[in-house]
Amino acid sequence: MLMGLATIALLAFGVVATTRHRFRETALARRTGATVLTLAVVAAAVASGGSTAGAAVVPTVDLASAASHSVLAASTVTNTGASVLDGSLGLWPGTSVTGFPPGEVLPPGTINIDNPVAQQAQSDLTVAYDDAA
Repeated sequence: MLMGLATIALLAFGVVATTRHRFRETALARRTGATVLTLAVVAAAVASGGSTAGAAVVPTVDLASAASHSVLAASTVTNTGASVLDGSLGLWPGTSVTGFPPGEVLPPGTINIDNPVAQQAQSDLTVAYDDAA
């Protein structure tokens, strides 16, 4: 029994000695980790402006008829590949459209080249741009 207690005491001393050495390393790691975590939280708070309330006040811009266009250009439209547009293609005042086909415009989208629909979409886009600025 006495030998068992001595063995336990020596083992406990070895664990304590090892634990003390590891405790210093662990304590340093904890302090360093806590510092890094604190800096990351502060940086994230500063980067986000400290509040998300401002995100709810973002004004929207009305695109009007320009919203139905996937592509809206003024001088030329060039497609290289098998593009698929899920909105209209508009070009005004230009008249040069290349690459349709193989590109395609899915219904209800249409291809509007130098016509009143494309002209109105360009006008609405200009108003929206000016409004956003």
